[in-house]
Amino acid sequence: MRKSPLLILCVLIFVLILGTHSHLACADNQSRIVIDMAQESVDVTTGFSGSNIVVFGTIEKQGREIKSPGVAIILKGPNSRVIVREKKAVAGMWLNSDSIEFKNIPHFYDYAVNMKESDMTSAQVLIDNGIGLNALVFEPDDSDDLEDGTRFRKFQESLIRIWQRDGNLSLGGRSIKFIGNGLFRADFSLPASIPTGTYQVEAFLFEEGKLIDKREKILEVKQAGMSAVINHYAHAYSLVYALVGFLMAIGIGILSANLSRKGR
Repeated sequence: MRKSPLLILCVLIFVLILGTHSHLACADNQSRIVIDMAQESVDVTTGFSGSNIVVFGTIEKQGREIKSPGVAIILKGPNSRVIVREKKAVAGMWLNSDSIEFKNIPHFYDYAVNMKESDMTSAQVLIDNGIGLNALVFEPDDSDDLEDGTRFRKFQESLIRIWQRDGNLSLGGRSIKFIGNGLFRADFSLPASIPTGTYQVEAFLFEEGKLIDKREKILEVKQAGMSAVINHYAHAYSLVYALVGFLMAIGIGILSANLSRKGR
């Protein structure tokens, strides 16, 4: 008996829907990580003294128990170009003698883990996902700077030391605190000198050394209040801003001189 084309088409559609449903069911059986933040933006005002960022998360177990879950959370950004200069004393003055410009490196980097990175996964997986200080890549703008390895490492170590001193680069991984039932939190601190821009919060879930899920959120750090007004006029009317600053400096100098004469 011949089957009508309409019947064949209906059977094909039914098989396709069933296959899709089976695929989704298999995907749902995979454990996954979910994160959120107490705040998704930071306002930098005139008196800004830094901010605390709290990342909450949970491990959702879909139909099975995850074995020894490894969790890593990264807070980084924005990517920028940085020039590191070396100064030397010449005739009693400190002058720039050498420099290296690094490109596409996060101006801020911090991370948190629930176990040692080496126990979580392999070194190559950590590097591929940018987890940990050893995974940071310092790429020079001029590839010729890589020819002298000793010189390059000296500038790289200087940049790391400066950023760690200013709070822009962590000294080591922070601890992730598990609250119970798969819930956890990680606390980060943004310094007062933090640059404005877009930051990424990335969460990774590992099982027996394998990366099984990854999530990402965006954190906006932006100027607000009087700080935003000053920043806008400084960029939009740079010449006027510089002139006003110059006149204010002269006025303060004249006022200080008059007060000094009156005090004699």
